Amino acid sequence: MDQDISCCRAHLAKYFCGFSDSATRWYPILLDVTGSFSSFLGLDFNLRFIPLLLKCGLVKERRMHSKKMSYVLSLTSTQKGYSWRSFIDEYSLVNVELTQSYISTFNQQIFLTRIGSFDVKPFFGKHFTPIEQYRDKIRMPSIKGNHQSRIQFVKRLAKILPLDIPQAEQDTEKKKEAFAKEVLGCY
Repeated sequence: MDQDISCCRAHLAKYFCGFSDSATRWYPILLDVTGSFSSFLGLDFNLRFIPLLLKCGLVKERRMHSKKMSYVLSLTSTQKGYSWRSFIDEYSLVNVELTQSYISTFNQQIFLTRIGSFDVKPFFGKHFTPIEQYRDKIRMPSIKGNHQSRIQFVKRLAKILPLDIPQAEQDTEKKKEAFAKEVLGCY
């Protein structure tokens, strides 16, 4: 079990390292929106992203009064002794930063992670905050090799973080496959 946790962290750190020399970008962490950290990783927010962060010790579950589950970042060491700071330090991640800001686009205070460097084209030393990124609609250049990196990351992750799909969704997927096979002659 501990080996799986270490593998998850190592895979995530390796993915981060692949973009440390790319143009920087701030990503909302616990929001399921376009341009979020989960979309940067190429992971479905509920099926893969949250389980990954839970396994890595980077988020904690918190039950609300309505018994609805919510998630909070592990900013300081948890009972398991791990946090975002521990993760960044353990893997000596450069050009990775964590901050909290009020982003009017989302009308809330959120945590964001910055991945990449301000010292590459098109920024060349021009630093900007998450607020400026969203307020000024700073256009981010596409990251070369991101698609291939995502595929490799997801493949490595799939071996150690199995999907836990509810039975109802599995049945729906089987129906879609049967329909595609019967009507479209494919699949």
